[in-house]
Amino acid sequence: MAQYRLPFDNDSQWTLANANWDDPTSGHGDAPMSGQAYAFDFPHPKGGDVRAARGGHVILVVNDIDFNVPNLKKEGVPKDDPRLDPKFGGGNVVLIKHDLDDGDNTVAAYDHLTKGSVAVAVGQKVNQGDSIAKSGDTGNAYGPHLHFDVREHWTSPTDLGPTVPVHFEDANHKCWRPRVGDVLSSNNS
Repeated sequence: MAQYRLPFDNDSQWTLANANWDDPTSGHGDAPMSGQAYAFDFPHPKGGDVRAARGGHVILVVNDIDFNVPNLKKEGVPKDDPRLDPKFGGGNVVLIKHDLDDGDNTVAAYDHLTKGSVAVAVGQKVNQGDSIAKSGDTGNAYGPHLHFDVREHWTSPTDLGPTVPVHFEDANHKCWRPRVGDVLSSNNS
């Protein structure tokens, strides 16, 4: 089983707002086949250090979005404004394909990053724990947080596989799926 690290520094400001679909407190979706069944929302003030949960190669970077969709809606932006297009839902994004030695070709998504903060480029190899960006609230984000999920595959924005369950290691756990309310103790520095 592939081992993931929590995708951020050991910083007490990171928490968990939404976990997997089966978290009784607050989960994504309502069934394993929902679009984000195995996803995590980690709130943090803008600028938290986001790190690669697992090594691989960067296959997509979006780094130029400067808006938050919910704020645009509150401001009464017309419904035909192109910024409200669902393709901007993730805001600034990094996708990393897990294709190194022990890779299974799954793809991790790191969403809602701060504009201009992405520190990696398409094609670049990243190692587990490498700093890749800063947390933010771009796209369809309810507030500053990192949305993290792993997909079976990612061919294009319209051909992405289902999310898959992942287990993390941290300073206190070897193999665990966090739930809302758990203490997060990243083993990244």
